[in-house]
Amino acid sequence: MERRFYNAKDIGVYLGVSEDAVRKWALRGYIPFVKLGKSLRFDMIKVENWVKNKECSYSRKEFN
Repeated sequence: MERRFYNAKDIGVYLGVSEDAVRKWALRGYIPFVKLGKSLRFDMIKVENWVKNKECSYSRKEFN
């Protein structure tokens, strides 16, 4: 059975950002998380959906 919940360090590696950035995003309400005691846990299914919703569909022409 594959793991579903990950800590901030694991999510940081997955997203290519620091663990600190993940924690800040979570505490500011930007990224979905669950707080278990003092620990933040991230549901990979919700994180993947969050990433998909953040995708931009801009073409290169629109940036010129």
